[in-house]
Amino acid sequence: MNLIYADIDIKRLQFGVNRPEKWWDKHKKHKDFQLKFIKSIREHGLLNPLSAVNQKDDGNYTVTVGNQRLKALQTMDFNSVPCICAFRMNQKNIPVGTPID
Repeated sequence: MNLIYADIDIKRLQFGVNRPEKWWDKHKKHKDFQLKFIKSIREHGLLNPLSAVNQKDDGNYTVTVGNQRLKALQTMDFNSVPCICAFRMNQKNIPVGTPID
């Protein structure tokens, strides 16, 4: 695996194992936290990029770190998200599924 820093189209990012939409939707008592989290991102920006991995050749990425940040950014209508992406190299040492088109 190799790493690259890139702004990824938010539509190409998929939630990883820890699926925050279940947590965000089911736990209404945490609504205050959600609002503070979104307000913080609006005021300060996204301080830490998400980590994502490209596991297939379809151009989509699975978020490994930052699922709650992704959920917040989706509610804020972001178009792209800064990510540190891991991607595979093919047999000829060419990146497979890199975010740079």
